[in-house]
Amino acid sequence: MLERTLADFVAQLGSAAPTPGGGSVAALTGAQAAALVVMVCELTLGKPRFAEHEAQLTTVRDQAADLQTELLNLVEADIAAYDQLAAAYRLPRETEGRAAQIAAALGPATEAPLAIAESAAAVLALVPEVVAHGNQHAVSDAGMAALLAAAAVRSAALNVLINLSGNPDEAAVKAYRDRLGRAGTGLAQADAIYAAVCGKLA
Repeated sequence: MLERTLADFVAQLGSAAPTPGGGSVAALTGAQAAALVVMVCELTLGKPRFAEHEAQLTTVRDQAADLQTELLNLVEADIAAYDQLAAAYRLPRETEGRAAQIAAALGPATEAPLAIAESAAAVLALVPEVVAHGNQHAVSDAGMAALLAAAAVRSAALNVLINLSGNPDEAAVKAYRDRLGRAGTGLAQADAIYAAVCGKLA
């Protein structure tokens, strides 16, 4: 999927094909947020007036670049996981072992969007540093990174929750919900970042 053009991706997204779907979009959105963080860092590093924060922003850039790669890989991972689950659900109800196949596919289909939410939350956690100390000519891009990262967390969470609704394993469901809760702890920060950036632009 990642080797296709953006136009092809959007066209297939808008078709009756089961994938790509919401999870893939969440992962791509998170990757774009990470790329914006990288971009603001690249527009800052090496400029004398930002030298005081060079070390911190270099670390942020490298972490964001790793998350960008991770989230792009999760586009494919989510597609593969959902395709497996959809194939299990498509089996005739009288198929022997159908329930076991669905149960086996639910784990990866839940894990992929959960990983997206966690990675996007990690991107969001990087944004305050670039808002505060990055090149202020790109502060709007830093604010956009926060909004996109938060959207990716929330969007991925919906994909986790819809799969949890069909999972009979109560212990697994609780563990997934706990992880999802931790991924969402920083979401309010996105609104604060947006307000701060708007203040800088006023």
